Amino acid sequence: MAKKRNTSKSEKRVNPHALQNALRNLKSRFATDDIKSMKEVSGAYATGMPFALDMSYDTMIKRFHNPEQLTLNDILITSDITETEVEIIIKVAIAEARKSHIKRDISHLLPKNED
Repeated sequence: MAKKRNTSKSEKRVNPHALQNALRNLKSRFATDDIKSMKEVSGAYATGMPFALDMSYDTMIKRFHNPEQLTLNDILITSDITETEVEIIIKVAIAEARKSHIKRDISHLLPKNED
């Protein structure tokens, strides 16, 4: 059985109303195609968002500032908590990740073309 981390003290710092407003704002911004960077998700309410995403603050910053590191679970949870279609979130994450992606050349691993 997985060990459950004790977050009760930290969770007390989360303002439920502020979190609800941040999630509502993100939902609206995703729906209107206003979010262009996954950083905007992590920046919506930095105190409460890690708890909503079920990850540490450092992990949230690392993944949402580098969307190529987001897991499918991160995307699904983001979809759940913002009540946004998964495809919309994937579209934003992929578009941002492509900006820093370096195309991988594996031609040296493939057979030589012997015409």
